[in-house]
Amino acid sequence: MTLCKGANCLLKDECKRFTPLDENSQWFVEELFEIKDGVFSCEMFWGVNSQYIFETLKKITGGSYDST
Repeated sequence: MTLCKGANCLLKDECKRFTPLDENSQWFVEELFEIKDGVFSCEMFWGVNSQYIFETLKKITGGSYDST
């Protein structure tokens, strides 16, 4: 999974992409979130619902789904 450094992100503590794994992890170069007209959004947010969907896809495909 590609990680995010989470600088100034409002949801970083709830996002699995913010959890540092190790120095060899892949990182997004730019911050992924956007605040437009006072509304926060991030297309790459990986929270509880995203994890559930990922696990479901793994079961359906026999574990061959890539999360990156």
